[in-house]
Amino acid sequence: MKKIVITEDEKNDILSKYDNIDIKLLHFLLKTYRTKIMNFDNFKVTEVRFEGFPGYGFNSMRSKKEIINKIMDFLFENDIVEYDDSFYQKSKGVNEKRQIIVKTIKKFINLAVPGIK
Repeated sequence: MKKIVITEDEKNDILSKYDNIDIKLLHFLLKTYRTKIMNFDNFKVTEVRFEGFPGYGFNSMRSKKEIINKIMDFLFENDIVEYDDSFYQKSKGVNEKRQIIVKTIKKFINLAVPGIK
């Protein structure tokens, strides 16, 4: 087996693309999701469910913002991510932990169901 060697610049470029996301959370989401594609007359709907968590999921008919909120609810309600009251308080300024979670969820959506706007 041939070993692939990358330069330091290539390594930094790869790492910068995944900067500010929670790799463990992304891995969890990618590991537990399952998709089902339903074809109708003129369009296709992708349904995403999380294995082992009945009642949690979304479909491609929702907006990206609705999907992000639904996944955040799923993560908080199942204690996968610790809820922090400051996540939604605008008076506290930018919440870096919330930003990382949202960026991770967006990355997951782009990988799991490409094309959702």
